[in-house]
Amino acid sequence: MKKCFRFFSHKGIMKEEIEATQIKSTADARKLAPFVDENKIPYIWVNWSRPHEITGKKTRPHFRKYPLKSRNKNASKILLKSEIEEKKQKSESLIHKKSRLMLTEFLQSQVNNGKELIWAFKDERVSNFPITGNLLSMVTKVETHYKYKTPFDFEYEFDIALIGEYASGQSFPLGAIELEYTHKFGISKLLITKCLGFPLLSIDISNYSIDDINLDWCKKVINETTKSSEDSLRRNYVYIHNSLYPVYVNLPRHYREEPIQTDLGFEERTHQKTNSLKHQYVVFCKEEQHEKFHHTIRRYKEILGLSDKDVLIQPNKINYDNEQSLKAARNEGSIAGHNWADFNSHRYFRIIMKVPTKKTGDLYLFHLILARLCNAHFETLSGYKYKKGISNRNIDNEFWYSNEVKLIQKQISEPVKYILEYIDEIDELREIENANDDSDIQL
Repeated sequence: MKKCFRFFSHKGIMKEEIEATQIKSTADARKLAPFVDENKIPYIWVNWSRPHEITGKKTRPHFRKYPLKSRNKNASKILLKSEIEEKKQKSESLIHKKSRLMLTEFLQSQVNNGKELIWAFKDERVSNFPITGNLLSMVTKVETHYKYKTPFDFEYEFDIALIGEYASGQSFPLGAIELEYTHKFGISKLLITKCLGFPLLSIDISNYSIDDINLDWCKKVINETTKSSEDSLRRNYVYIHNSLYPVYVNLPRHYREEPIQTDLGFEERTHQKTNSLKHQYVVFCKEEQHEKFHHTIRRYKEILGLSDKDVLIQPNKINYDNEQSLKAARNEGSIAGHNWADFNSHRYFRIIMKVPTKKTGDLYLFHLILARLCNAHFETLSGYKYKKGISNRNIDNEFWYSNEVKLIQKQISEPVKYILEYIDEIDELREIENANDDSDIQL
């Protein structure tokens, strides 16, 4: 099949159709997945094939039906459990173990010597500007077999974790590395990318032998790009959750400058420097979790020693008897997502923060913590303003623009709950499909 719907996108559930040829790689497909047809039947993306032995032709990228084995109402738990068990078995292979240990040794030496590991990519689907970071920013130690709490009743074990510390000495994951075989598609990895609070680097080790693995290999595979690779194929991929794009996107300063008031009205500040640039998150949290979420983000703000000038948390109660209050809530809700009222129709949070332009320090750490809380611990729907005080004048457009320049997306949530519920529906959908459709797989 040439086209599929993205199950969840900025536009909502099954609102965005994508062509198979628009997807760059299997890792890119994982970022955009799940994929479904108009009947909500699940599909997976298939990359270009190898050249045919006789004709030399390649099969174009396409979608094919997801091979489902489970026949159980708890399909998501069964699939997750089986994939985690498969990952555990592969992690015990000699090449996987040697790669993990050598990379851990290499990364710890980089940390000890105060080195940086800069990553960068450009995603024109999200912004016209590059997204960059330092994989070792604030990292103090490197661990293997790191267990990460997820919102789907399983702890996920990362091959390698990059650990930092709070001011209180408590450890915190600042990044992770997964060793994979051709970035194989799986439900567990798909879900993990939807609940991250830090960058995840995926490294493909499928084409290496155990003799290839040494410290030189580590340096090469960590820093590899399509330009530096001998065969122009990149064997690493950086996953960034949508809620972290505001942290890592390199927006030019003048787009974030606040307007200043003059005798003639408001003018854009382009020639005067401000002491700090600020941006804003809008977070709708489920009513039963609202107070706990509020308490938790305030506690981390205090632990990190941040003031209201650094992070200002504003709880907002929606007054349906006040037209101005209702208008403001609807406008900010439209930034978080069309279904904001399903998460909380009574109150929400406006969180105004300094932009962590240096991508290090306690302010940077708070942004990572906030992302993790929203993605893995609480049921939230979040939106983003690249500078405070702006209004969503074009509700139908999911991106912020300045003239014709795409700055960044408005909605930054990827609710895992919807995906889990959908996976648990798959068996029921399969029964309907089998009863009504006897056709072969379309390519």
